[in-house]
Amino acid sequence: MDSRTLPPFNSLVQRLFHTKTIGPSYKPPHILYVLHIIGGQSQGVGRYRIRKEVGLGEGSVKTLLNRLKDEMIIRVEGARQRGHVLTPKGRELYNYLSHIISIPQFLPNLDNKYVIGYHAAYCLLDPQYLVPNFGQLSVPLRDEAIKIGGTGCSTLEYNGNSWFFLNSTSYILNLELQPSHAKKVKKGSILVIGGGESHNKAVLATFAACLRLIKSL
Repeated sequence: MDSRTLPPFNSLVQRLFHTKTIGPSYKPPHILYVLHIIGGQSQGVGRYRIRKEVGLGEGSVKTLLNRLKDEMIIRVEGARQRGHVLTPKGRELYNYLSHIISIPQFLPNLDNKYVIGYHAAYCLLDPQYLVPNFGQLSVPLRDEAIKIGGTGCSTLEYNGNSWFFLNSTSYILNLELQPSHAKKVKKGSILVIGGGESHNKAVLATFAACLRLIKSL
């Protein structure tokens, strides 16, 4: 499919993966993570920090950042190259994505309360963008989380009083959400929780599951 006919993020991903040689080692969740790292800061973000947070090798991060520069999504700030920032085009994409998939936040996950893994991160999803029959995707979502290096994934839906795990009668009455997220919760809201052995793996697991749930970005 011509990338020009795809939604913004899908179109970007298709172009970033287009190559006549060996395909890149980064995946769509890595791209989304990099955009959130850079977009969430008021100052430039260095390549070392991006590499450390995303968990990719030096060469892969350099390639991804160069491709994002070619797409005019990011640029290097200042003459002394103080770090990477979003361009106006990149900021527009970041704001669009954040409206559909919220900025990831961490949850205390003692005794695997929410998901398997030492660490847990969550995102709220705009339910109008979900794929049909999303309630049947518990196993595929877990698999996506594991493939990207996480330890698992839990998906919950809010019924107006409690958060219910998909395909389960188990529920959670109170979730420790960030105040900015809690006030957006309404009946039908979807929460994706990714688990990992580290914070960054938990975020990647969450993003991987979110991208599987969304019809198009």
